[in-house]
Amino acid sequence: MNLLKSSKQRAIFILVILAIVAVSAVIIVVTAMENTKKEAHIANALQIISAAKSAENLGWEITEEGIDAYEKLNIGDMTDPWENEKYVVARVYKNAGGYGVELKSKGGQCDLDDMENLILTYDTRMCDEKRR
Repeated sequence: MNLLKSSKQRAIFILVILAIVAVSAVIIVVTAMENTKKEAHIANALQIISAAKSAENLGWEITEEGIDAYEKLNIGDMTDPWENEKYVVARVYKNAGGYGVELKSKGGQCDLDDMENLILTYDTRMCDEKRR
């Protein structure tokens, strides 16, 4: 028994399959783009932490109040991957959990607390609730 007897039925079947493939591809691309933005955000925070550690090795003190990473550390102009603009605030601080970073852009704020532990456990959900 042939389920697709007419050429019209075959054409509709092929179009449905192509539509399913296209929707799947769009979902994959959008997810990959969002993951890339999160990874870029993490890389920015890790760069700030690295600069803070270097400053500490030179005798600077990173406290719970933190320091302005733009003013005190040589980090350059980091951009928010979601806004594609320079962060308004880039601050690094130290607390019981390790280093924390506050990155604030025009679009919102994202505090990345206990950064090294987050990276080691591959927890990349750090800003979802606060960001979007």
